[in-house]
Amino acid sequence: MPKKTIIYIDGYNLYYSRLKDTPFKWLDIVRLFRDQLLKQQDPSAEVVAIKYFTAPVMASYARHGASSEQAQTQYLRALQAKYECIEVINGFHIFEPTKLPTFIKSVVATKANLSPVWMIEEKQTDVNLSPQNVPTKKKPASKPAHW
Repeated sequence: MPKKTIIYIDGYNLYYSRLKDTPFKWLDIVRLFRDQLLKQQDPSAEVVAIKYFTAPVMASYARHGASSEQAQTQYLRALQAKYECIEVINGFHIFEPTKLPTFIKSVVATKANLSPVWMIEEKQTDVNLSPQNVPTKKKPASKPAHW
């Protein structure tokens, strides 16, 4: 009997830790996880869902502007068109002013020379992902007499 399996992917961290600046930005995550990784670990596993957690790219601060936003949208649409099992769960970004050390060539960064910058942080992806990993079990219809 196949073991029903759900795969949880932190897409934001997958991209920035493994895919950025590589030729694998259009990675087929279903084939990677289902056919390569999972099949090797447990051939009886059946992928019933892939939950992909990310934050939408915002063209206003992306390195490649609107093309970055379009690329992410196209990638996610392509995956969802090819595989019904993919669910995309979106987080968001926040912008907050902060101060960071000023870059001066050949000078070590210190707190003595700070410049104001916008801190851009991805939020909610990990918060959305965490409760998904809490195991859920069906409750028995009624308590056995020894409870």
